This record gives sequence, structure tokens and C-alpha cells, in this order.
Amino acid sequence: MGSGDIRYLLKRSLIGVLTLLSLWIGFNLSAGQGQAREATITEQRQAESVPTGEIKLKDQPFYAELEAWRQTWESGFLGQVVDTNPRLSLIKFYSAMARAGQLMVSLEQQAQNEPGWGWSEESQQKIEEAERLFRSATQTIDASELPESIRINTKEEAALKLKEILDYVLDHSDEPIEIPTNPENGFWRLPNSTIAMASKLQENADIPYYQFTQRTLDNIDNAYNYILEIRGKREPNADNLFLTPQIYSTYTYSFGYLVPPKFYLKFPQNILDILEFPLGEQSLLQIALGLVVIGAFTPITAFLVYNYLDTYRYTKNPSQGRRNRFLKQSNTAWKRFILIAPIAPLALISIDLIDNQINITSWWLRKLDFCFDLLTYIAFGATIILLFEALGRTSSYWVLNFLRSTSDLERKRIQNVLLPVCRFLGAMTAVIVIYQLLLRLGMPSSTILAFSAVPGLAIGLGASKLLGNIFAGISIQSDRPIRVGEFCQVGDKLGFVKRIGLRSIELETLSANVTIPNNKVDDTTIVNYTRRTLCSQTGERQPLQSIEYQLTLPDGLIIGQLNGITQRCSDYLNGLESVSTHSSSYDERSNGEIKLTVLAEVRISSWEDYLSIKQEILSDIKLIIAVVGNLKQSIGIARDTPLSKIDRVPELIAKVVNCDANLNLSVCRLSSISDYSIDFIILMESSYEEVGDFFSALARVNRGIIDSFAANDIEIPLPTSVEIQKFIP
Repeated sequence: MGSGDIRYLLKRSLIGVLTLLSLWIGFNLSAGQGQAREATITEQRQAESVPTGEIKLKDQPFYAELEAWRQTWESGFLGQVVDTNPRLSLIKFYSAMARAGQLMVSLEQQAQNEPGWGWSEESQQKIEEAERLFRSATQTIDASELPESIRINTKEEAALKLKEILDYVLDHSDEPIEIPTNPENGFWRLPNSTIAMASKLQENADIPYYQFTQRTLDNIDNAYNYILEIRGKREPNADNLFLTPQIYSTYTYSFGYLVPPKFYLKFPQNILDILEFPLGEQSLLQIALGLVVIGAFTPITAFLVYNYLDTYRYTKNPSQGRRNRFLKQSNTAWKRFILIAPIAPLALISIDLIDNQINITSWWLRKLDFCFDLLTYIAFGATIILLFEALGRTSSYWVLNFLRSTSDLERKRIQNVLLPVCRFLGAMTAVIVIYQLLLRLGMPSSTILAFSAVPGLAIGLGASKLLGNIFAGISIQSDRPIRVGEFCQVGDKLGFVKRIGLRSIELETLSANVTIPNNKVDDTTIVNYTRRTLCSQTGERQPLQSIEYQLTLPDGLIIGQLNGITQRCSDYLNGLESVSTHSSSYDERSNGEIKLTVLAEVRISSWEDYLSIKQEILSDIKLIIAVVGNLKQSIGIARDTPLSKIDRVPELIAKVVNCDANLNLSVCRLSSISDYSIDFIILMESSYEEVGDFFSALARVNRGIIDSFAANDIEIPLPTSVEIQKFIP
């Protein structure tokens, strides 16, 4: 290799070394500049994180007005907090909450020094003042979009959190906060925050008031948690007289409402630390007491519901059959009402203990409010229905006592009118209760009305028959062509009216219970066999059911016998206790038949009594006809009987008849002379009460006549056809 090549290689190596050296120096320089830049940025950020130039609350332009309102609240002013402009609403809210918080702190400190376990009168007045200010301050929060069941509790918790948020925001502002008195568009937002106020017309108010918006309420939990994080790095401003640090945590972890009971505050601090040991957003004591309340409410409610359902069961003894264990349905109705009535008050007491005494807050309180509200309104609606049911069943007894009546049938008629009315009133009241429940659970009234229009549309389109039956039922109840317990014929159905409802009537026929729609009853012919009379002895209206008999009398009865039949029927019906009025008569029809008409009005209320009485009367009337028919006898003697013996026939018959003390011969005369016989007609009178005895006596009379004729050689001829046969070879 020559000397030129060597110089070339050395030159190239030197250039490479210089290049590497330049790159290394440049890299180090750039890295140093980057670190310097990062250090500068870090220093700037640190400088920015350090509060510089913050405006404290006492330096805000509205502080003088805030101080004036604080003194106003301390003087016992009872005016409202919410106002017609955002400036006054915000200032009054903040000062009122500060005053309430200061009272809470002073009372807790006073409890340690004040003797006794209960609050003094002066302390009690301070508690009332703090609660009054607190509740008034919550009115500045718009929670109208929340369900009513959780609205109040949510507003109270939000007011406490909002106070702590404002403690930080108003005391750490970068610039003076100008709160307008009349902002544009009725809306104003607190600078550098999510807190906003808007003008809104409240209920029962003539002018709009400024409230913290619903959006502020929705974001208040996030804002509160953020304030907790950044507030922990800073010391509280001792010069801030309005500051109430940890007002929400003191409220949410302590027993009682705003101020715990005095005996609780007197516990040693180590015990309070155990009782207020945080478990989520509740303390150990609150969770334990909440479980005690729920644990007591649940078995009591279960016991009441079980016994209520037990009233619908039948007796467990199979030998007693399917018979209800209560003798009167009215007693059962009142028992059901008494069992369900305590559930709603118990639910209200339980949620009041959980909310205002144990002071459960946050998510758990909202869920418990929802559940207890639902249970309270359902139980209250059921209580109303059961109350009207019991009134409907018992009021019939009250009306009956007022009328001084003991008729069970009259009671059923009164109950048939009052019970449907009470049930209707109970159902309508329960519907109103359910409507209020839906409103409390957050359903808009327009939605509820829209849903309620669906049943009305269904009734209008598909339930026209139901409406027709209801109006026909009202017509039947007002005109009263039939009443419960009456015996009538509706169309082709004959039976007793068991029930008259708003939709149908129930008719007990001989074979079954028939339900007939009211519109058909109103359109058909009703034959009512019942006459409503006033009993002279008891003064009660008693229904009399008419039973009519049409009987064809045997041929050959003379006028005396016909009169005797009607007279005997009247005497017989007079002797029946179940018969009130009656009539008996006979007439001749166009075909020559004699018809006996007997009409009896009896007191009956069932098919069993009806059939029994009808059968009894019919059989006895037929026996009367048979008896009267047999009181007339016709006896013939031979045509060739000597005249001397013919003259003795009445004497012989009278002697035989009069031998029986209960029989008397009234007529025995020669009635006709035929070719083969001389006929005598005999009319007797009988005092026998038993039909069997009469026919036995009649048999003895016939036997006596035969024997008497035989003893006196008086022949009773055979029928004419037999006589003729004797002479035919």
C-alpha cells in the first residue's frame, strides 16, 4: 500500500470520528434542552396548581348582603328562602343553610355541657329553628321531575351537599362573582361550575321563582365528590363565618334528623366512633336499626295477611262439610277489614322511623321509600274496599234495627240494594288511591289519563251490553217490579228471586239457579205471584206468594154439595198457619164442566216450602171433594117392594146413619122410580176430621143398610141390564 492510500484512510477515519463526536454532542444538547423544557412546564404546572389570587367569600361583592341575611335569619325571620331573582335565592339559600348548620354544631356542643338526657326548652326552640330554615332552603331546589315518593328526601340530601359545594366555590373564586337580579332568558349559571338557576312558576304561586335547576340536582353527586377530593388538600378558611364543613357526612352518619337525640350525643366518643362506623353511606348503628324495623314490620305484615287469607278457607274437619267457619258474613267482612287496616299505618310508621329517626339516606332510602310507598297505597286501597264491603253487609242490619224488624228476607232485600252501591264506591275510591300511587311513583298524569282512557274506549266499543245491563238494573231497582224473595215468572222461567244485581238477576227455579241479564228482564213480561202486605201484628211487610188451583169437579154434584166443597175448602185453609188469605169458588164452563178455583196466599221463600205447601193443599182439597161427593148416596130397592116397606126405608136408613155420632142424616127422600127399582137419595153430614175415619164410617153405614134391608126383606135390585138377562132364554 502506498503513502497516498494511507493518508486517504487516515483522513476518512478522522472524518468519521468527528462525525460521531458531533452526533453525541448534539444528542446530549437536545436531551438537556428537553429536560429543561419539561422542568419548565412542570414548574409552570406546579405554579398553576398553587392558589394564587383567589378571592375569598368576604371579598365577594355580595358579601355585605349575605351578612345582612345571616343576621336576618338569626333574628328569627320566618320569610321564605326562594325568591324572584337568582341573587336573592342564592344568597338566602346559602345564609339559611349556614345558619342551620351553625345551630346544629352549637347544639351538639351544648349537649355535652347541658345536664339531663333530654333537650331543654331553649334547645328545642333552636332545633325547630334549624329544621324550619333547612326545609325552607330545600324549596330552592327544583325536584319536580323526580317521583314524589323520593322527592323530599332527595332535595334534603342535595341541599346539604350543595351547601358544601358552595362553601368551596364561593371561597375559592378566581374572579368576583356577580350575581344578577334579572338575567336574560330567566337562566343564570354560577361561573366555573355546574350550578345553575332558572325561573319557574311553582305550585300555588302567582309569580315565577328562581330555583336550582333539575340538571344541577342531577350533577350534584359528581360535583360533591369532586369537591371532597380537592378540599382535602387545603386547610379550611377560618375567617369564613358561613363555612359548615362536613355538614352532609355529619347528617348522613348520625342517628336522628338534623340534630341527634341528646342522650345519643352524650355517649363517649369511642362508643360514637363504633356506632358511626361507616358502611358505605350509612353507619353501623343505622344499618342495625333499619334491619330491626324491617325485621319487625315483615313478620307482623305476614301474620296479618296470612290470617286475612285464612278467612277464605273452609273448616278443616271433613265431617262438617264445606261450611264457612263464621256464622255471619258481616262478621267475616269486618274481620278482614281489621286484619288489613293496620298494614298501611305500620308501613307509614316504619318509613318514618327509617327516614326521620334512623336517618337512612342516599340509594337505600330511595329504594325503601319506593317499596313502602307501594305497600302503603296498595294496603290502603285494599282497606277501603274491605271497609265498604263490611259497611254494605252490616248496614242492612242497621237499617233493619231502625225499622224495628226481624225479617231476614227484608234484610236480604236491603242488602241487595246497599251492597252493590258500597262496592261501587269502594272500587272508585280504590281507583283514586291507585292513581295517587302512580303519581307518587313518578308516572306523569297525562300518561295515567291516557291509560285510563283505554278502559273507557273498551267499554264504549265492546261493553255496550254491560252498560245496557247496568242501566236496566238501575231501572229494575227503581221501579221494583220484582224484589228479592218474591216468586215470579220472568219470560218462561218460574222461581224465586235470589239476587238483583247491577248486571243480572238470579232466579232460583225448581231445577237450577238461572242468571238472567237485566236488559232481558226489562224487555220481557214479568208475572209476579207475590203480594206485598203489611202484617198487622208485627208491622212488617211480608211477601205473600199466590198459589192457584183449577180443579174439575165430578159430575152429578148438587148445589148443596158444591157449596159444601167451597165451604169446607175455606174452613180448611183458615186452619193453616202458612196461609194468609184465600178464596174458593166454582163456576160452570161452556162445555158444562164445573171448575173449582182455589187461591191461597202463603208465606214461603224456597222451592222446598212451595212444593210442600202446594202438594199438601192440593191433596187435602181433593180429599174434601171426595168426602163431599160421598156424603150423597143413592140407594135403590126392588120395584115390586110393598108400599109398607117402602115407607119404612127412610126410617131404616136414618137408624143406621144416626148410630154413628159423627154422622147425621139430613135428607132421605124418594128421588126416582124406574122400571125395575125405586131409588132413594141420601144426604149426610159428617164431623169427621180425618178422611180415613170418614170412609171407614161410610163403609159401616153401607154395611148397616145392607143388613137392615136384609132383615126387613127389602131387596136391592141388580142393574137393569142384569134383570133383562134373567129373562132371556
